Amino acid sequence: MDRMIILIALLIVIIAGSINRRVGGILGVIFTGGLTYWGLNVIKSGGTLFILKYNISREIFLAIMGFFLIYNLILAVIGEKKKEE
Repeated sequence: MDRMIILIALLIVIIAGSINRRVGGILGVIFTGGLTYWGLNVIKSGGTLFILKYNISREIFLAIMGFFLIYNLILAVIGEKKKEE
């Protein structure tokens, strides 16, 4: 069930970001925060996280989430609507 919620939320962020980058950035920050919270709870409860069949440590997970958080913050601050062609 968690996977489905994550995929639906990611799809919403992608669609919103394709329409308006600033809104996509704001939703991306919320999504990244929620995913970080979820991932840390999985690790805390003794579970493991995998990316492409590779087990990742807590530090690597936090570094990846930090990268996405910074990226989404930049989009939220300086994002513009996509220019129509």
